[in-house]
Amino acid sequence: MADEVYIRLLGGFAVAVGDRPVATGAWRLRKARSPLRPLCPAPGHRMHRMHREKLYGLLRPDLDRTAASNNLHQALHAARRALASAGTPGDVVTLRDDLVLLGHDGGVRIDVGELDDAVRRAAREDIARHGRGAMYVNFTGDAADDKVRASYPGAVLDRLVGVKDAYDPTNLFRLNQNIRPSAAR
Repeated sequence: MADEVYIRLLGGFAVAVGDRPVATGAWRLRKARSPLRPLCPAPGHRMHRMHREKLYGLLRPDLDRTAASNNLHQALHAARRALASAGTPGDVVTLRDDLVLLGHDGGVRIDVGELDDAVRRAAREDIARHGRGAMYVNFTGDAADDKVRASYPGAVLDRLVGVKDAYDPTNLFRLNQNIRPSAAR
């Protein structure tokens, strides 16, 4: 895909292809934009796909399966036409193996996802600013010894190693918050 498709959901629905907005008139049928909104993933999810039968229920739950299938095909056709008016290729929205895909080859950005990414990035930076260069100890997993030592300053780590030596010398419980016994160091 040559140009990236940008979908705005916050503050009203709008779509642009590269620097070309899809004209409001291109969405003359409400059903043209109806399949796009459910395909825009929740924050933190990058998959832009949904099973066609789930879309049937979201778009027109009052229709029987045959009519809902016909309605979905019409909606997808209308969405492709609206997107094509700004120069997108026809494969931005596709139906493949019972899945409706939005930008299956990439090239689709959604403002909700960008907002979520920005909030997560800001939170990580804020936490890092107040930290000691260590890590959050509830999720250490198989962290390197220097990270574990930075997380438990001074004699705290030595006391924890003593507890580990006494109660779990074989390191059976080695997942989160792993403090290795003396024999494993």
